[in-house]
Amino acid sequence: MPPQQQEQQQQQQQQQQQEDAEEQGTEARPAVAAAAATAAAAAEETRGVVAAAAAACADAADAAADAAAAEKQPRTLDATRRGSIARFINHSCMPNCEARSWMVGSSGSSSSSRHVVICAARDIAPGEELTYDYNLSSPVSQAGSAALLPAAAAAAGLELLPCRCGSSNCRRYL
Repeated sequence: MPPQQQEQQQQQQQQQQQEDAEEQGTEARPAVAAAAATAAAAAEETRGVVAAAAAACADAADAAADAAAAEKQPRTLDATRRGSIARFINHSCMPNCEARSWMVGSSGSSSSSRHVVICAARDIAPGEELTYDYNLSSPVSQAGSAALLPAAAAAAGLELLPCRCGSSNCRRYL
């Protein structure tokens, strides 16, 4: 085939390819529009699911707040006879740990329970004794200064527990 004929044939093929591409673009437009509509519908459905999840979370938060308000009643924990190894942690008026109350389990479910955990209140050096404030309180401890406590305790018929923590800000009694 002569070179001019080959060039002409190549031009015809390129023109045909362009026309085919344009036709495919025209045919693809409805498919693109349909895909966009499907994506918009999916986005709207997702927004609905997210809104429902947010409402469920708000309801759960309200239930948790109600449960927390119900549990505000004071409780006394006494590890004199049994408990975890934490029951051997001594009291200090200047402690390096603190006791916190945590809910363990699914919030609001019957399988959840409250646990007391001991957390570091500051950095603790290796070998340093762990201590926390027992926060023992009674009407007697509201008497004011430590000097007044023995007389108030005697009047109430209570025994004071002396503090032996040795910290610089010791309250003298638990």
